[in-house]
Amino acid sequence: MKVLDVIKQIQQAIVYIEDRLLEPFNLQELSDYVGLSPYHLDQSFKMIVGQSPEEYARARKMTIAANDVVNGASRL
Repeated sequence: MKVLDVIKQIQQAIVYIEDRLLEPFNLQELSDYVGLSPYHLDQSFKMIVGQSPEEYARARKMTIAANDVVNGASRL
């Protein structure tokens, strides 16, 4: 598989995660969506993004929650 193909799949994975931040994370569903095995998706995502897909999703959720608290949209 070409490097550009993997990068496109990781971009697709990021869009998929961003579109579903309010849903529970599911690596199998994500890997089915982008067409990589869970193992290869996890490894490729870590190599390109610097964290696993699950870590990325968790960090994005935390960022959104923190912004909501700072902007007064949510309370602790």
